[in-house]
Amino acid sequence: MRAAAEVPRSAASNGSVPAARPAVALALSVAAAAAAATAALGGAACGGDGAPAAPPELLDVVPPVSWSGADTMLTLRGRGFVGYGGGAAARFGVTFDDASGGAPVALGAAERVSDEEVRAVLPAGAAAPGIYDVTLERPDGARATLAGAFQLYAGPPPEILSASPAAIPSVRESYLYLQVGALQPGFFVWLGATPAAVWDWDGASYLVLQIQSGIPPGIYPLLAQNPDGQYGAWNGTITVEPPTLEATLVATPDGAPVTSFVAVTLTITNVGDAAVAGVTPDPIDASGTGQLDLVDGPAPLQLGLSPGATGTFTYAYVAAFPGTVLLRATAAGYTAAGGAAYAAPALATVDVM
Repeated sequence: MRAAAEVPRSAASNGSVPAARPAVALALSVAAAAAAATAALGGAACGGDGAPAAPPELLDVVPPVSWSGADTMLTLRGRGFVGYGGGAAARFGVTFDDASGGAPVALGAAERVSDEEVRAVLPAGAAAPGIYDVTLERPDGARATLAGAFQLYAGPPPEILSASPAAIPSVRESYLYLQVGALQPGFFVWLGATPAAVWDWDGASYLVLQIQSGIPPGIYPLLAQNPDGQYGAWNGTITVEPPTLEATLVATPDGAPVTSFVAVTLTITNVGDAAVAGVTPDPIDASGTGQLDLVDGPAPLQLGLSPGATGTFTYAYVAAFPGTVLLRATAAGYTAAGGAAYAAPALATVDVM
């Protein structure tokens, strides 16, 4: 009979052969060890395949400006804002570094919305006015900084609370009446890209703007900006309307000796869709080196025009002084709905000899 093979003492201290460990138990032990290591390191951010995540990128901070007297909800946008261990979003940190060398301001827990967005609140009074570099720190310690991404002002931004009328003509100088707030001396207001002249301001909440003629028809925003750079936009719009009346002006003759008469005819056509009543010409403006004196007119004083209709106003002038005279005429009326109707200015030239 063959003797049993001797078991080496190095295989077991008690001389027995150990049972084989199941593969599942081994895998669980490795996973537990890995989890423990991860916890000991504070949690490492990983990509979808378990590999360490790429460094974060901070691309945008919204809003880019605010003021120190109010809480500001900030949205940080970029890439690589990954969490870890089932969602430790509270471990994200946001720091504001004063570009002028002041003390940094660290915010509390930031809310991770997605891999591309994190939100944080900058409390009122937490930072002094200035320009700040913004740093986002991921739970694994990886950071991303966007230089000069945020500016904090000492005072609030300007506000436009209301504006009227809602529509103005493109062919006439107009006025807008605004209720405003937080305007600083030296502010600017734009209708679209056109600067508006300040006609009156009470220094607080009431503002009247003078809008030049010639703005192309369209729908425009209203924007106010303070000298410190902050701006505020009205949540409504102003409509600049095209003319509903067309005007032509003819002077006969266009060359007249001194003391002779000149006949002037202003023709108005309703090119709109509604009847226009009370069509009345403005006084004809005469400028230049020569002189014409008005003798009679306009006749009639006013008229009504149905859609597509044409009417005329006549004038009589006498040539009074040699030179060139530029005549400028226009007219206005109103519709049954109460809307205004305007004509673009018409021009004519007379040489007085």
